[in-house]
Amino acid sequence: MTSDEREAIAEEIGDYVVALAANLGLRDWVFTIRVNPRKKGYQAMVVPTQGRRIAQIRIGPEFKTLSPNTQRNAIVHELLHLHHRDTADLIRIRLGPKVMSQLLYDVVWAQYKELEELATDTLATAIDRMFPFPPWSEAADVEPTPQ
Repeated sequence: MTSDEREAIAEEIGDYVVALAANLGLRDWVFTIRVNPRKKGYQAMVVPTQGRRIAQIRIGPEFKTLSPNTQRNAIVHELLHLHHRDTADLIRIRLGPKVMSQLLYDVVWAQYKELEELATDTLATAIDRMFPFPPWSEAADVEPTPQ
């Protein structure tokens, strides 16, 4: 994948991310999109900037080959993580090993990450059909299904 191809995909996905973010209460966030053609093992991931409403959405190499439903779910899922960012920072930064023992911190952080991931996954699956499919997909003309 060339740099120009990655840039075109990032721009296309970026417009979709901004539209979904606005509908998920994340209008005040600024997003950058990074298409990573080499790192396998994920569909998408979000990397927020600590203390700012800025996040990078990283797109995995197979993202564009996924079904429109899976693409939509992946983006909704990653955006929902941003609503948990401040809670995660509270545990990770404010209550970290400086406040509690390393062992206790490791247990609390691992448990939090697992529960937060499950909650995010459940919410994304429950609400993703309320949002349009990606505009580049053949399913883009299908109306969202209100719940």
